[in-house]
Amino acid sequence: MNCPDWVEFFNIAIVDAMGYPVPIKETTLDKGVDYIIGLFENDIEETQFASEEDKRRERTNMHAFMAWYRETAKHELMIRGRLK
Repeated sequence: MNCPDWVEFFNIAIVDAMGYPVPIKETTLDKGVDYIIGLFENDIEETQFASEEDKRRERTNMHAFMAWYRETAKHELMIRGRLK
């Protein structure tokens, strides 16, 4: 049984938080971040109290933050020799 990449991403994050650094594939990192973006997209869309303009602004901010996170994570992992 194959583990979806986003599950592998979260497993690696948990193991790393426990103090056991493990390597991670760049594609796994990308798919994990994409999964998080999808969760945020759904949450934003389901918000009933926000106007469409508020939702658009929230999406824009979230995408900017996640792009920053993706690049920062890759850079840090590369420096530490843990990005495959």
